[in-house]
Amino acid sequence: MLSSRLLQSLLVSALAVSASLSPASASCSLSFGKGGLSFGKGGSTIRDGDVVTATVKFNPAQQQQGKTPTQNQTPATPGQPCKVEVSAPGLTFGRKVFTFDPQDPSTHEQSVTCRTDAGSAPGKNGATIPVTVTFKPQSGQTPTTQVVQRQVVTAGKCSGWGDPHLSTLDGVAFDFQKAGVFRLFESRNFQVQVFQEKCAPTIKQGERSPSCYQGVSVAFAGSVVRFFLQNGQIVVGKGTSGLQWLLVEKLKAGEGYRVFTAVDHATYVDVTKGVWINNYAYLNVALQVSAYFKDASVNGLMGNWNEDKKDDVVDNDKLATTYGSPLTDNLFTCLNDGCGRFMRGPELKDDLARGLPNTMELLHQGFVPVEDHTIQLRAFEPKLPPLPKRRVLQADDPAALAVQADAAARAPQLCAAAINSVPLCHKYVANRGFFISTVCVPDASLVGDLAVAENTKLSYLRECRRELDSRIEANTTGTAGTLELLSDRLALKFGDLSTCERDCNGRGDCLAAGCHCNAGFTGYACEIQY
Repeated sequence: MLSSRLLQSLLVSALAVSASLSPASASCSLSFGKGGLSFGKGGSTIRDGDVVTATVKFNPAQQQQGKTPTQNQTPATPGQPCKVEVSAPGLTFGRKVFTFDPQDPSTHEQSVTCRTDAGSAPGKNGATIPVTVTFKPQSGQTPTTQVVQRQVVTAGKCSGWGDPHLSTLDGVAFDFQKAGVFRLFESRNFQVQVFQEKCAPTIKQGERSPSCYQGVSVAFAGSVVRFFLQNGQIVVGKGTSGLQWLLVEKLKAGEGYRVFTAVDHATYVDVTKGVWINNYAYLNVALQVSAYFKDASVNGLMGNWNEDKKDDVVDNDKLATTYGSPLTDNLFTCLNDGCGRFMRGPELKDDLARGLPNTMELLHQGFVPVEDHTIQLRAFEPKLPPLPKRRVLQADDPAALAVQADAAARAPQLCAAAINSVPLCHKYVANRGFFISTVCVPDASLVGDLAVAENTKLSYLRECRRELDSRIEANTTGTAGTLELLSDRLALKFGDLSTCERDCNGRGDCLAAGCHCNAGFTGYACEIQY
C-alpha cells in the first residue's frame, strides 16, 4: 500500500490503541501482540466514515532479572523516555509520535484523534482489508507491527450535466426539467442547492423546454458560498462573513471552482461552466461525497444513497414539491444569521475532524485557493424569465429546423467518437454510455449544435479524473493496484497543469483534465474535426 502521508481522508470508527510495554527495568521494551490495537470495545475492525479519539496506552512493569526480550519486544536504552511513532497505511492520526516515560504515570495513557482515508473503488464497498500498524521507536530500535482490519465504504458521486441530466448517488440517470431553486443534496449540516431556469436557446418551447443550472450554493456547518452566472461569467459570493468550514479553489485554466469541506477534503463540489449556441452559458455540477457524510439523513434530488436504485424518485413533479424552495428564501438569498434556518452548525465529529491532516494533494492539483477575504459578502436573487405566451413551433423557422436535423443525424457518431477517443477512462467511468446517449446526443440534437460533443467530452474527462484520484487517495489497494492507478494517471497526463496529449494538436487549450478543443474540433487530442 502507499504511505498514509501520500493519501488521506474518509473517516473512521471507534479506535483505542493499546501499546503495552513488556516487562522492563528502566527500559522501553515494546511488545505489540494480539489486541495491542483495538477499536471500540476491543474490536479489531475500523469502519470508514467515523472520527474518534484513540487511546495509546503504556504499561510499564518490572523486567525479570536476567530475562531477555522476546521476539516481539525491542529493548531501548535504559533510563530513557520511549518515543514511539505510530503509523498505518490508510489511517490518519492527529499526531504520530508519542513519548512515554516509565517514571511519569501521566504519560502512560495518551489520546489522539484518528480516521481512515478517502473512498475507494466500488468493488470494495463493504469489504474488509488488512491494515498493518507499525510501532517504531525513534531510537533506532526494531519496529513491531500488528494487523487490524478496515471496513471500506465507497465514496458517493453524483452530477448534473447540461440541461440537466442527473446521475444520483445510487447511479440512477434521469432528467430534471423544472425551473426554480432545489435542494440537490443534504446530509446533516451539509447542503447543496441549485437554481435552474428554462434554457434560453429552447425557452420558446415553453414548459416543454429543458432547464439549465444558473447557480449553485454550498453550505456546511455555518459557512455558505455561492456561484451565479451573470452576463455569462461565474460570479462568487459568500452568504456568511466567514468561510472557516469551507475551502474554495479556482481552476488554474478554464472556468470553474472546487469547494471542499474543511473537515474532509474527500468531499467536494465541482462547479464548471459550459456554453451552448448564442453564447448561452450554463453550469455543470458534480459532487464527490465520502463516507463521512453517509447516513440516514441523506436526501435531495440526488437520492438517499442507500445502495438501492429502486427507491430513487425520478418523478419531476414529486421532486419539485419535496425539494423546492421559494425563489426569495433560500441559500442564494440569505446572509449571515439568516442562513441558519437552512443548516446546522458544526457537530463534535466536525470539530474532531477539522484538527486532522487533510492534504490530499491530488485533489488540489489544477486549482488555486481563493482567499476568504477576496470573496464578497453578497446575496443573489434568482429570477425566472417569463415563458412565451404561445409555443413557437420549430417548423416556423425552416433554417433552424434544417440545422437541428443535420446535428441530430450526425450527433450519435460524433458523440461516440469523442468519448471513445479518450483512453483508459472506461476503467473509471462506469456510465460511459450515459455521457454519449443521455447527455451528448440529446443535447446536440436539441439545440442543433455539435459543439455539445466537446463540452461532454471535457465533462467525461473530469469525471474520469475525479474517480481515478479518489481511488488513489483512498489507499485501499495493494502495491500492484496502486502502481496501475498511478500509471494510468500518468498516461492520461492528469496533473497540476498537465502537458496534454500531443499538445492538443495546436487546436485547443490544455486544462488540468485534458484538452479543451477549439470550435470545430473534439477528441482526446482535438484530433476529430466536424
